[in-house]
Amino acid sequence: MSAVAGDLAILALMGVFLIPAGLLIFREAERFAGQALEVAERSSEPATVAESHMWLGRLAAVRGDDSAVDAEFAAAIAALEELGAAERLRRCHMTYAEILESRGDLANANEHLKRAIGSMRTGPAPYQPREVQAARA
Repeated sequence: MSAVAGDLAILALMGVFLIPAGLLIFREAERFAGQALEVAERSSEPATVAESHMWLGRLAAVRGDDSAVDAEFAAAIAALEELGAAERLRRCHMTYAEILESRGDLANANEHLKRAIGSMRTGPAPYQPREVQAARA
């Protein structure tokens, strides 16, 4: 991870931990996440851009702004698909599915869960003990 990406991660985490402290601090969290996105874009850090969109989507969910949630997660998913970042993409789909479920959009939540689970089937094979490998041979 580059120094810029590390700094961005710290900014994003600071923002998330500030959410419960109240509206004033919540606005600071949004500001931190927005700054993280700007720095990531200027620094050509596509994985961090995608993560920043995920954080902005989470913050929009807390705020209750469904259209912003959808736009941020769409941007994150598109960026992660382009990068081929399978594990981050799975996590993104799972997080978005949780948010969709919490707002009652069960059909779309189910679709994102399916996409997350489907991507697990195409990812690297899970670790298997030697006994299992031997039994299958």
